[in-house]
Amino acid sequence: MKMIKNKNKYFSYFENQSDWLAIILFAVLIFSSVLNIDRTIAYFSDTESSTGNTFIAGTLTIDLDSKADFSSGLLYPADSVSTTIGITNTGSIDSKYMVQTSLLGSDVSACDYVTMTATSPVDTYTGLIGNFVSTTKPTVDTAWNFDFTVDSDIPPSVWGKTCSFKWSYTAWQTDFSDSSSGFSNKIEKQGIIEIGQAVVLNEVLYYPNTSASAPADREFIELYNNSNVSVDLAGWQISEMSGSTEHKYTITTAASGSYRAVPYGGSTIILANNWIVLQLSDSSALNNDGDTIRLYDNGGINKLDEYTYIGGKPKGNSDARMPDGIGNWVDPIPTPGVSNIVGEVISEENMATTTEDTPPPPLADSVLLLNQGGESEATTTKEMIASTTEEVLEEVTATTTASTTEETVIGDDTATTTDEVIVETIETTTEEIINEGELATTTEEIENVTEPGSEEVPASVTEEQIEPTSEVEEIVEPVTEAAVESVIETEPAPIIE
Repeated sequence: MKMIKNKNKYFSYFENQSDWLAIILFAVLIFSSVLNIDRTIAYFSDTESSTGNTFIAGTLTIDLDSKADFSSGLLYPADSVSTTIGITNTGSIDSKYMVQTSLLGSDVSACDYVTMTATSPVDTYTGLIGNFVSTTKPTVDTAWNFDFTVDSDIPPSVWGKTCSFKWSYTAWQTDFSDSSSGFSNKIEKQGIIEIGQAVVLNEVLYYPNTSASAPADREFIELYNNSNVSVDLAGWQISEMSGSTEHKYTITTAASGSYRAVPYGGSTIILANNWIVLQLSDSSALNNDGDTIRLYDNGGINKLDEYTYIGGKPKGNSDARMPDGIGNWVDPIPTPGVSNIVGEVISEENMATTTEDTPPPPLADSVLLLNQGGESEATTTKEMIASTTEEVLEEVTATTTASTTEETVIGDDTATTTDEVIVETIETTTEEIINEGELATTTEEIENVTEPGSEEVPASVTEEQIEPTSEVEEIVEPVTEAAVESVIETEPAPIIE
């Protein structure tokens, strides 16, 4: 802007339009600040409405017929087990689902030796448990069957381990490709496959009776095969402790050498559900006052079983599992190569007292045993008949058959001689006597029963004396010598049959 002097007065003018705009803006600002005018905002609004809309709430839910954990129990090589899982659509929304299995835990080595077969009306799968994934299908009531089979050649390194896994059933809306979108429902169920110890320690004889028959006449260690397949034990090892030193004996058929465990019978193969008896090359390796015995697989790498005994048992007793292969350890009689049983070994001192009348029964290669019953089970009928009347009565009264004897002597007033009474005592049972009483209901019926060479029933036998009864106790009376004598004095009469 320039100032021009004209006729002693000054006036100004603007050289361009921008100067005018600057002045106007400046004036507006001053005016706004003086009047304190706030800013003004303008906007538009609109309202729309819609009618005839319907909103429906639904459910997407599935269920399993059993959510409880599945356990196979002990399975051995070549064993199988099955289970069935049913799925149900319990929701109101159409859905589709799939099922799959996944492994649990850090040690899944046992699962590598279990084959699973999964079948449904539209699916079939055979393979390892951890690899199963079903196809996607509409959620309708469906039953799935799962079969599990342990490999027949499963290695000893995984015996005793457990394969843990879970089933996952997942359902989602049919409008979506997977369960990541929309509504979904998931149910899980756990399962375990237990691998048992196929070959285990089963019996130990550490304090043998040299008078017994082989192989129980020296120390032995017996193994048992729980599985349904044969196992070759060549190269496996048995160990025992000598103080703090563990001595390992290799299972072999070699005729000579140290630290060998030689099978009794000559073969290192233990058959399915069978036994093998091992005898150590050191015939006194097992300590009588206690020892620890271990079983290792080929090369002595994996310890498969272990048993510690404390000693102090009578000479000739063994320590054994009851039942074989899976039971707790007890101290029965030696039974090498056959099923373990509980019993008592006859010592060398009392073997000489055994008579021909009651010989101890041989078992497990003629190992002599005592009769466990403690009663007169070994007494034969022939021996009882050969005894005198008094001896038979005394012995029968002391046994569990006393009630039969008492009942026969009283009820058989028609016996001709004492010998006949004794014979009837041995051969008649309680049930038979009751039936006789039921048949002989009157004196008249008994009088009609005769036998050649005998007389009729004495008149002293009344209906009351032979009245039948349904309970044995009512006709059983104590047997005394006086009762026997009265029978002897009775006139001969037939025996009721």
